[in-house]
Amino acid sequence: MVKEEMITCPRCGELMRKSQRNCLKCGQLNYENVDNQYMEKYTSKSKNGEGTYVIGQGTMNNRGKLSIFNNSRPIEKLADNTGSLTVCAVFNILFFIAVLVLIFLYGLSINGDMKAVLLSEKFSYFIIIYSLLFIWGYSFQLLFMKANRRWWKALIPVYNLYVLYDIVLFKGWVFFLTFIPVIGVFVLLYMFYRLGKSFGKNPWITLILGPIMIPFIAFSYLGGYNGIIYVNEAEKSKYTEKLFKWNKFILTLVFICIFSGVASIIYNNSDWFIYKFKQIKTRTFIKDAEYIMKDAKESIKNDRYFCSNNLTIDEQDVYYIQFDNVGNYFYSDKLNDSSLSREYYRGYIKVVNHDNKSDYYIALNNNVYGIDETKDNMIRKVYAEKGKSVEIPEGSVICKK
Repeated sequence: MVKEEMITCPRCGELMRKSQRNCLKCGQLNYENVDNQYMEKYTSKSKNGEGTYVIGQGTMNNRGKLSIFNNSRPIEKLADNTGSLTVCAVFNILFFIAVLVLIFLYGLSINGDMKAVLLSEKFSYFIIIYSLLFIWGYSFQLLFMKANRRWWKALIPVYNLYVLYDIVLFKGWVFFLTFIPVIGVFVLLYMFYRLGKSFGKNPWITLILGPIMIPFIAFSYLGGYNGIIYVNEAEKSKYTEKLFKWNKFILTLVFICIFSGVASIIYNNSDWFIYKFKQIKTRTFIKDAEYIMKDAKESIKNDRYFCSNNLTIDEQDVYYIQFDNVGNYFYSDKLNDSSLSREYYRGYIKVVNHDNKSDYYIALNNNVYGIDETKDNMIRKVYAEKGKSVEIPEGSVICKK
């Protein structure tokens, strides 16, 4: 048996077999192994040892998908111009809370009732809109840090757009072209296209969605700026962990506020939401009512009716057509295709003749739901009440086929 040649790990000095893929002690890849040799070109040559990966010093070929065009990976660089991530996060959290408190105190000074302020629709709408704008503004700061720019520059109106154009188009002065009619629109669209391309997102989606994509790009932990991932800590793992924790806290805070605002609006408009819920729940009944009304109009137009006062329907001011089983009384094929073939519908059609035209109303019920007298163009705007029963008013003119 031939004894296998032993070599020394270039990182930790541990002995290992020449055929091993990596060092069992430190995990260093063994480039003596044929299967690992193609990886050697992705390593950095640093003072820490031949073929080691250095995080946070100079550049490195980091993990990520290989490009089919240049066979390269995102490069990681130590950021030197972003400012402190912690200061940025704390500043935004305090600013967000401070504005909410000031608006609340202002409302309290006017209304004097804490509960009334918290549940007021104006305050609720303000919370929702302000939270969305805050996320968009904070996304700008994250975007600037991704491109190794000072986060606080995103807070300066107009200048922040100048910097954004400089990041995306490498020429900040192009921003001023957006003020030129027609030309400005194309410049703006091109900027959004380049925004997606610069940060590793689909440029066409960024072009179409525009500002909506800025938070998605900013909060994304994948990709980088023009193939470079900037970190401002000595170790990327700690920086990424810190960034994730701050962003998670800020997003949680904002979404709690948005949820509270939405809940308050629903509470203030509970009757409307209940009304809409009932409409959805009884949509089949309402749909059948529309079928009945449509068929009744056709029947009145084409069939011969006899009325209780011995006058024709054309001579009546107001008359009623009563039905006990609508599936048998009217003849529309649509009625047979709907739930009417399985439900028992009874009620009446009311017709009001005036000024050479007719207004139509319907009232009906089945064994579950019912609706009061409703005009034909208002059927979709009502909801059926459970256990409702309808009757023709006494003394009314009733017409039958």
